[in-house]
Amino acid sequence: MSRMPTVERFDLSTSSRWGLWASAMFFGVCTVLAASAPFLLSPWKTESVIFIYIFCVPVFGLFTLFYMQMIRRMPHFAVALDDKGIWLANALKDETFVPWRSVTGVVENQFRRRLVLTDRSGNSLIGLEFALKDFDRLRSLIVERANLGAPGVAATETGRANSLGYLSCRSYSRGTTHHLIAFAAVAFVGALLAYVGTLGADVGPVHLILPYIGAVVVLGIGYEYLTTVHRLVVSDVKLELHWPLRHTSVTRAEVQSVELSLGSNGRPSRVTLNVSGQRRPVRLKGFDAPVVELYQKLLAWKASRSQAPANPVSV
Repeated sequence: MSRMPTVERFDLSTSSRWGLWASAMFFGVCTVLAASAPFLLSPWKTESVIFIYIFCVPVFGLFTLFYMQMIRRMPHFAVALDDKGIWLANALKDETFVPWRSVTGVVENQFRRRLVLTDRSGNSLIGLEFALKDFDRLRSLIVERANLGAPGVAATETGRANSLGYLSCRSYSRGTTHHLIAFAAVAFVGALLAYVGTLGADVGPVHLILPYIGAVVVLGIGYEYLTTVHRLVVSDVKLELHWPLRHTSVTRAEVQSVELSLGSNGRPSRVTLNVSGQRRPVRLKGFDAPVVELYQKLLAWKASRSQAPANPVSV
């Protein structure tokens, strides 16, 4: 008699459910208060009213709609899995079942706080929320059972590939969005500080404290921007790593290991290069390619002239 496969179920944690409701209520109240503030309090400066209706109301309103949509989708967050595949726990298994052999990639969506499992063509198969209970175990099971080592279509459709699926020369970058977000964040903080400065003593001690808070925020954004690799060039003989103010090249012999970490609990998915001579590991994240595909390419690059065993996926 054949043994029935063990089914494990992963539901949204109770704290996450309450967190979604609390967030929706908070931003909903903020939206109402912002929209009605000019009618409830006086006197109000014209600049204050313009700022509230151009910035506060749309931002609070969008966050309210976002969390309401998340609440509406809560019943569809739970997933179940066994040795053969994964599916939505609150839907018919036959309609949502995804076999492990079809899962060859993982795409991270930090804004929506989820991992999306994809096939070799990059098509979405199923989404997994970071807020699922025991997400770290779920992540480990995916790494263990999915077919993440399978080559993707992208490895053979563009460029000149060898038998390992490694492109002879390939460039990866974080794209213009990465730069725009950093500069927009700094510009927003600067504009907010300038606006508070025009109000002066009308806002009390806030105008004295806010510049220091703004300086800390700007320094944090600047540090993250300047210390993050924004471009990677993979060639036959070396890797070129580019930061905003510097760049360096590393050879195959200098790369001691290549590791993959799938994101959870606020940590983005990333590929980590342990390079001899570097004080810290080089972390590659947010590039214009799925993190699993980038990991596969770098493993193939390192192994193309070395028979050392591939590094395990870290969880």
